[in-house]
Amino acid sequence: MKHQPIRIRYLLLVLNIVLLVVLAYRALLLPRWWPRIAAEVVVGGKEMRDARVWRSPEGTFLVDIKGVGYYVNPRLQGFALATGDYKVLFGRCFWLDLPPGTVPVGGAKADFDPELTVDYPFMSFHDGAIVGSKGTLVTIRIPEGAW
Repeated sequence: MKHQPIRIRYLLLVLNIVLLVVLAYRALLLPRWWPRIAAEVVVGGKEMRDARVWRSPEGTFLVDIKGVGYYVNPRLQGFALATGDYKVLFGRCFWLDLPPGTVPVGGAKADFDPELTVDYPFMSFHDGAIVGSKGTLVTIRIPEGAW
């Protein structure tokens, strides 16, 4: 009977450690894992079946078209290139660094104006593949419930 309180203390210690690990995962790593959504991507009038779209817990999107990533923040009307800042693991997007900041559309710091428009359920922008040019129109249909 003397050993029972010690076992309870160890059990409580283990439970607290597990709880701390779960909370640390949720706070530090979970925002970096973005689930893929079943969005339709059209580039220059052609549907891109190999394009992928992920959504962050905050409502921002990463659009990957042939290895080029576009980070889009529809709430702030922000846009940035995101090449190399993410990896795809287990069907989810994992950010190596925090997601990049965005430059306001038409801002002085932008090399080009992507003309980002958000009209539920569509998002569209020009990819600006050549700096100084308008680029190709990219239209994304975000499925209901993914906004």
